[in-house]
Amino acid sequence: MFLKIFSVLLWLIAATVTQAGVVINGTRVIYREADGETVVQLLNKGEGPLLVQSWIDDGDAQAKIESLKVPFTLMPSVARIDPAKGQAIRVLLTRKELPTDRESLLWFNVLEIPPMPSRQLAKGDNLLQFSFRTRIKFFYRPAGLGSSPEDALKQLRFAIGHDAKGELTVRVSNPSPYHITFRSISLRHKQEGPALAELGNTYERMVSPAGELTLPLHWLDKAAAASGKLSLFFTAINDQGGDSRLQQGLLETDGRG
Repeated sequence: MFLKIFSVLLWLIAATVTQAGVVINGTRVIYREADGETVVQLLNKGEGPLLVQSWIDDGDAQAKIESLKVPFTLMPSVARIDPAKGQAIRVLLTRKELPTDRESLLWFNVLEIPPMPSRQLAKGDNLLQFSFRTRIKFFYRPAGLGSSPEDALKQLRFAIGHDAKGELTVRVSNPSPYHITFRSISLRHKQEGPALAELGNTYERMVSPAGELTLPLHWLDKAAAASGKLSLFFTAINDQGGDSRLQQGLLETDGRG
C-alpha cells in the first residue's frame, strides 16, 4: 500500500484557536523602540510535543518566508515545545528603516507542525495531518511620537453620512500617529440609553495613522433617533487587547437623516 500523507495548512487569524495546540499570549504584539526588544510568549496546550516556526511578514500573507525582508530577527525562529510548556520568542530590531513619525503595521506568524505519528507510519495507514498557522497584528512603535495611544482616541473625529445606496455610514478621521481598531460604534441619546444605530458587518475596523476610514452603520431604531440629539459612543482595542471606551459628539452630517 502506498502511504498517502496530506498536509493541510489552515489559516487561523486569531489570538487563540481551539483546534491549535500552540497559543500566543495576547491578541497583538507591540514593539516599542524605546525598549530595545519585545518578547512573545507561546504555550503548548496540546497533548504532545510540537515544532513551531515563527516569523514576521509585512502584510503579504502569501509571501514565502525566505523572501521576506522585514527589519526584525526572531530568536528562536524554530523551536520544539513540549505539552504544557511555553517558549519565549525574542524579537529584535535589526535595521532602522521603518517610519519614525508613526506606527508601522506588520504581522506576527506562528506555524505549528505536529510530529509524524510513527506508529501509523509503520503500519502504512493513510493519514490526514494538519499544520495550524496563527497570524496576529504586530505594531512597531517608534520612540518620540509625542502622544500616547489613549490621547489618540481623544483626537478622533467622526462624521455621519450615507453611501451610494443611501445606507448610513460614519467617516473616521485619525490625525494621530497610532493605528486604532474599533470593537464597537453606536449612536445613542445618552450613554446608558439604548443603541439606536450600531456598527454594521465589516471586517475592516482599523484606521491608519493620519488616515480616514468609512464604516457602515445600521439603524436599530431610526424613529427614536429623530427625537433628540445623538452622540457617538465607541470602544477601541487597547494594547492589552481589552476595550477603551469613549464618547464623541457628532461633528458633522450630510443632512440626509
